[in-house]
Amino acid sequence: MVQLSDEDIRARSWDYNVVNRFIPFVKPYKKDAFQGLFFVLTLTIASLFIPLVIKDIIDEAGCLVSSNCQSAVDVQKALLYGLIKFVGLSAIIGFSIFMSEFIIERMGEKILLDMRTNMFLHLQDVSISFMDKTDIGRLMSRLQGDVAAMQEALQMSVFAIGDMVLLVGIISVLLFMNFQLGILTILIIPILILIRLIWLPRAKKAFLDARIKSSLATSYLAENINGVRTVQTFNRQNYNGKIYEQKATDLFKAQVRATKLSALMMPTVETLTGLAFAIIIIFGANLVIQDKITAGVMVAYILLVQRFFEPIKTISMQYNVMQRAMASGYRIFEIMDIPVSIKDPVKPLNCDLDGSIKFDNVSFAYIDDNYIIKNFNLEIKNGERIGIVGPTGAGKSTISNLIHRFYDANKGKIILGGVDIKKMSQTHIGKNVGMVLQDPFLFSGSILDNVRYGEEKISLDLIKEESIKLGIDEFIQNLPNKYETIIGQRGSDLSMGQRQLLSILRALLADTKYLILDEATSSIDSYTEKKIQTALDVLLDNRTSITIAHRLATVRNCDRIIVLNDGEIIESGNHDLLINNKGLYSKLYKLNYSSFDD
Repeated sequence: MVQLSDEDIRARSWDYNVVNRFIPFVKPYKKDAFQGLFFVLTLTIASLFIPLVIKDIIDEAGCLVSSNCQSAVDVQKALLYGLIKFVGLSAIIGFSIFMSEFIIERMGEKILLDMRTNMFLHLQDVSISFMDKTDIGRLMSRLQGDVAAMQEALQMSVFAIGDMVLLVGIISVLLFMNFQLGILTILIIPILILIRLIWLPRAKKAFLDARIKSSLATSYLAENINGVRTVQTFNRQNYNGKIYEQKATDLFKAQVRATKLSALMMPTVETLTGLAFAIIIIFGANLVIQDKITAGVMVAYILLVQRFFEPIKTISMQYNVMQRAMASGYRIFEIMDIPVSIKDPVKPLNCDLDGSIKFDNVSFAYIDDNYIIKNFNLEIKNGERIGIVGPTGAGKSTISNLIHRFYDANKGKIILGGVDIKKMSQTHIGKNVGMVLQDPFLFSGSILDNVRYGEEKISLDLIKEESIKLGIDEFIQNLPNKYETIIGQRGSDLSMGQRQLLSILRALLADTKYLILDEATSSIDSYTEKKIQTALDVLLDNRTSITIAHRLATVRNCDRIIVLNDGEIIESGNHDLLINNKGLYSKLYKLNYSSFDD
């Protein structure tokens, strides 16, 4: 069984496997990446020339102040030319900023869409066993927050290249203008490296801890929202509120620790910037006095040093983002690496099925060797109505899961319509096996969208015709917009009986050869059950069906009733035969028990 683990990401800072897995998502947009990089580099180079242009303007204007220019007209032309260069470079910088941010943002959004789509499609295919045992809140956290973190890291990485080029460019220009002053200025870099070596391990731990706490808080929040009815039923609001408050407090503390460590870098860099300015002012002014450098060089140095620490600040922030991205990337690809345990055969045998079902010595366990059904044998003929009853845990719903191939049997074979179920594609099984469940799931959207689910081409006239057959057209016609009425998530604004009737209509429109009713009437009152039972009689006509129930009355009219206990058949026959057998079924019925769980 695959399990998702948050703790595993604590040890990851830079993971080449995550980077290599991320590259295929970037490849389709390499043109955008190169275009974005081009404008980033253009921006960087233009930014380097601005201080040099200002230096030339100041040096040219210096002679006007001291009145020692050989030709005032030539100086004015040089100043005008310098001004034009300055305006031109500013225009290039502005255009490059717009283009780089637009292209890189657009590319990031495309990759974000692709990753989320890939994760969604993969989660649609993973085995039911994984989904049954996985916290949905944690999946949502990875699908939303972690993918966004990877997108942010990608965008930052493109700008990081520009920052690195800018850093190297500034150092080169500083050394070129005056080697001595340049060396004194860049001696600050080793101090910064030492500070970062001390800071990084603590920052890494804090960022990953904050990410884990965020996942735990999100997971608990999603779980309680989904189970809000149960929470209110047992009056657990205050108790759950205290638990969430503790998780939110843990998240708050972790975020504060991470923020504090992140905030430490900014004043550190600012302090080093001030130290660099002090060096320039003290040593630079002395060099100007000695006529070893011009005032323009001094100003250019100040501007360049100011720019020198900007990419250092940005790279510090980018490293923080990259830390989160490595953790997020690991969590994302952990989802994508979940194996699809139920796979279609290479050459599926998708032929017409004869309506029969056969369990041939089937054993199945959800966990290890804890078998729910053992050496189970059952044959169902075409068009036969089978009822399966038994206490909770007897293996009734397991049988329906195996027929739909949500799980594979550990031992034995399941023959559907004369064909081994493992030799068919899951799509073919889905087109032939319909299900009506105890808790019908309706999606947000119109009633029409819900009953057409999986069969979008069905006409409204046919839907109305089948609704009338089932006796549910009247209740739909009384809704505000009839078949176009929008219902909320899970159909929460409809009664349980109405939701179940819509799920029966959906199953009827799917027109499958087999139909499984898994506790379809167990959560509704007897009056509504009679209405649904009438609809089911229409639905089950000319179909092979299995009705799984606790209530004995639900299966009374079945052709054959299977009584299960501990995964084994203990009785089999129609209602009258089982009554005459005077076994468990007969005893419960005569004692007027309505359910095996009574």
